[in-house]
Amino acid sequence: MIHKGTNVHNLEKSLSKPKILIVDDDMTIRLLMRDTLSDEKYNIEEVDNGQAALNQIKISQPDLVLLDVNMPGLNGFDVCQEIKRKYGSHEISIVMVTGLDDSTSTEKAFSLGATDFINKPINWDTFPYRIQYLIKARYAILDTKNKEIYLQYIEEISRVITQNKSHAEVINETLSTTLKIFNADRVFIIKPELAADILIIDYETLKPATKSIKNIPDISFDTLQHSEYPALTRYASVDDAPRHENLLKQQMINTLKLQDGQIWYLVVQQISHNKDWTSLDEETFFKICSRLTAVVSRFLLTEKLHRSEQLLKQAQKIGHLGNWNWHIETKVLSWSDEIYNIYEKKIGEFTPEHEKFYTINFEEDNQRSNLLNNILNRVC
Repeated sequence: MIHKGTNVHNLEKSLSKPKILIVDDDMTIRLLMRDTLSDEKYNIEEVDNGQAALNQIKISQPDLVLLDVNMPGLNGFDVCQEIKRKYGSHEISIVMVTGLDDSTSTEKAFSLGATDFINKPINWDTFPYRIQYLIKARYAILDTKNKEIYLQYIEEISRVITQNKSHAEVINETLSTTLKIFNADRVFIIKPELAADILIIDYETLKPATKSIKNIPDISFDTLQHSEYPALTRYASVDDAPRHENLLKQQMINTLKLQDGQIWYLVVQQISHNKDWTSLDEETFFKICSRLTAVVSRFLLTEKLHRSEQLLKQAQKIGHLGNWNWHIETKVLSWSDEIYNIYEKKIGEFTPEHEKFYTINFEEDNQRSNLLNNILNRVC
């Protein structure tokens, strides 16, 4: 099924709820926390010790961890340090929950990477609002971080496509960079073969150990031609993946609308399915396609002009005709190749100038002039 990217992400966001992991050896505290935090807003899990918390985090990757400090075995400080070591500074928010009301414990918690600190006894009236604020703050930080990363991706693509290289080199380097950006397994361009009225795969880049596919994926190209947005397709275990590749998990496709009405398609496919692409991924993909469309159109236009120039040169050579251009302000005179042939001059060895233009003599003109002079001498 094909969706517009923005709609897909909004649907996912509405269906997914923030995950909260409660870690406390006191069953009463865990029960009160679960009851205070609405199940309608959050997916809540709970464990009673530090090692179980690390095991559960590995499985479910929660958004926020409510972590008791004093527990048997691994204490909250140890667990906090291990979470930050494995998952970084912003991936999981950690709220330390403790009866230790001293500045040393608070300072230690924040130095280990804790996001916030809640003292016992907990104020249950304000507790849910505080958690709601921390979840929103986490999303805001992640959103800013991701936008910075994707801005770097766009800058990298822009650097690639502005290099002074052939269009094939630029396109292949762009595809390789796109493969890395989306952690994809395959990226390729589909081009129409106008003479045969078929679609062919061109400019393909694969992750190592990924096999190429000759068949075209099942895509609604008519729909894509009239859409400005990338098409995102996901295949779950219950979906029918394309016949040619039953391991395909998701793919993004966008139209490259080139000059003279030419239409190509850029396709990114993921087989390993590390994570679902988000609306930010689709926005980045759209910007990559826009930049690639501009540079490919420029290359195609240059090739078209080059072909036209070649045809003009051939026509002038056949007709033994040439053309010249004189810029009045700069007084620069330029000749076509056939003008050089007509005047029996070599390109690079003779510089055409306005004054020289009238001083060039042809052998046949000299013969006519000599003949005329002989006739005049006889008459006189």
